[in-house]
Amino acid sequence: MDQGNAETSGRRARIQEVEQELAALAERRRALEQELAQMRGGAQPGGQGLEEALSMFEQIIESTDDGIMIEDQKGRVSFANTGFVRMAGYESRDQVLDRPWPDFFSLDEEKKIPGRPGMYESLLVTRDRSRIPILITSTSFYFRGEYRGVLSLIKDIAGRKRMEEALARSEKYAAIAQLSLGISHEIKNPLSVMQAHLDLVKSNKTIKNIADEKLNYSFEVMNTQARRIAATVRSLSNLAHDRPPEMRPMDLTRLLDDVSDMFFPKFKKGGVVLERRYARRDPVALEADEGKLIQLFTNLYFNALEAMPEGGGLRVDVRPRPESGEVELAFEDSGSGISAEIRKRIADPFFTTKPAGTGMGLAICQRIVEEHHGTLEFDEAPGGGALVIVRLPLIQP
Repeated sequence: MDQGNAETSGRRARIQEVEQELAALAERRRALEQELAQMRGGAQPGGQGLEEALSMFEQIIESTDDGIMIEDQKGRVSFANTGFVRMAGYESRDQVLDRPWPDFFSLDEEKKIPGRPGMYESLLVTRDRSRIPILITSTSFYFRGEYRGVLSLIKDIAGRKRMEEALARSEKYAAIAQLSLGISHEIKNPLSVMQAHLDLVKSNKTIKNIADEKLNYSFEVMNTQARRIAATVRSLSNLAHDRPPEMRPMDLTRLLDDVSDMFFPKFKKGGVVLERRYARRDPVALEADEGKLIQLFTNLYFNALEAMPEGGGLRVDVRPRPESGEVELAFEDSGSGISAEIRKRIADPFFTTKPAGTGMGLAICQRIVEEHHGTLEFDEAPGGGALVIVRLPLIQP
């Protein structure tokens, strides 16, 4: 009996100990819950709770247009914000995550790739394999003291690059204009005298009666070369004395139709079929210098004719894009096309691939488009010919 009472007393004591431990645990749990509640909803710097601060931080990361990407230790994308996904041309984050980072960046130059701390320029390879100039700022990323990879901030600098190129062209044009002014003045007068004497000698009766094919051929060569020099001088003079544009409201489709009709006999004679495709026949309202746009379209049409000496097709598309505030004109010919290397220099003054070219036509086109706050691009047409794209701002309603 004594033994039974002892066992009962032991069990009771043990129960009391367990109850005390449970009470202590419950108290500890309440204390932890209170601490957590304070962290979540208590006063934080700036008067924001932890959850509010985290939510705001996440919103900032997702609302920026710049790309934010984390490359893990295995060289794969472990995080990408909406800005990066959109910049790379994808619809969802799942299409980007866990992919090797080289999928998204050009590796043409070793020093211009992510994967190391620093600031440098590179090229972002988008979903459609186009390349966008970007500025990358990268730093080593640590979380809770542990190295997790490289964090990169990626900024689209395509607009800045276009501005830098336009400024460089503008400075080049200014220098060339000054040089051209002096050259054209020094050449024009002696050239006029030389041409006049050539015409005088050729019209001389004694010379006319000489049946010497070599002599006649020499006169023809001199005349041809003199005319070529005169054309170059005129181009130089036009560049040097270029007037500022006189902007007036106008209908782009009407003007393009007028220039196209003017070229119809030349197209017919050269075996070129012109196809005009307008997204709609409504007037396309621009503020532009009509004379300069006529010069622009005339130069582009002459280039297309020269690119198809055996005839071919020329398609002109006019596509207004009200959502971006511009109109896009695409001139696509069926000629031999333009190589990537030539496209880089094709609008440079004095650069030409034509035996008798001056290299000024497309340089003047580039200048006219820039004066109208537009862009001029050269590409390869799907069929292998040349594709010239002109973008000009629309009149905003």
